[in-house]
Amino acid sequence: MDPCSAESVLTAAVSAVFGYRPSEDPDQRAAFRSARTVMDPVFAQRAEPAALVWAPVSVTQWQRWRTDATTIAVFVRVTGDDHPADTATTVSRVLAVALEPRNEALIRWEVYAQATRATAGSAWLLSGMEVVS
Repeated sequence: MDPCSAESVLTAAVSAVFGYRPSEDPDQRAAFRSARTVMDPVFAQRAEPAALVWAPVSVTQWQRWRTDATTIAVFVRVTGDDHPADTATTVSRVLAVALEPRNEALIRWEVYAQATRATAGSAWLLSGMEVVS
């Protein structure tokens, strides 16, 4: 990941947020916590409870994955969707997210994510995210 590339940071952060390991983690918040190093601290604190409901994964499904030790691959890419104009310190993008649980169909959705940085020369951080579909 290139901390000076907003798209690189957004892709890496969203990949980490949804990098689920049900056989090791009690719930989705563990994946969210693993991305904290590339998050704005205020966003990280405020958004952690939402990590349980961002992906279209039910508690029942998570528990089944946990019991079955299901491995899950995550794929994230920046889409070509419209977004607000970039500034020197703010960038917004729509990212396509897909989870591929072993031996199951892909689960797909999109998120609208924002990255900010304190100055034009500092590293980008994930500062906002919402599921859009």
